[in-house]
Amino acid sequence: MAYPTGRALERYRALQVGTADPAQLLLLLYEGALRFLGQAEQALAAQRSWQAHDSLVRAEKILEELLDTLDPSKDPKLAQDLGRLYDYCWRRLLEADLRADAGPIREVAALLRNLLEGWRQVIAPRSP
Repeated sequence: MAYPTGRALERYRALQVGTADPAQLLLLLYEGALRFLGQAEQALAAQRSWQAHDSLVRAEKILEELLDTLDPSKDPKLAQDLGRLYDYCWRRLLEADLRADAGPIREVAALLRNLLEGWRQVIAPRSP
């Protein structure tokens, strides 16, 4: 089976995001952030700091999007707690970028993986 690459993969991802319901979009955001964090960690290991920076900025933008989508009217406590966690993750990634340190990247990736798994459990019963 052939897998999409380059522009085809970009078009596929754009279609996937454009047709996702809000719950699926949330999962896609987490998966994207984790993908960029993995790329950043690999780039740091290869001493390609400019690529690590690019990937970290992309992960930071996803965290900003997650922060912007919080709706305190539905669950004020959850929105506040997630907001604080997203902010903490964002600051840790900034630190990782400034220090070229993979430690904070691994820490944030572990937090986001746990959140992703939790959201998958919440969302899965709702999926057809």
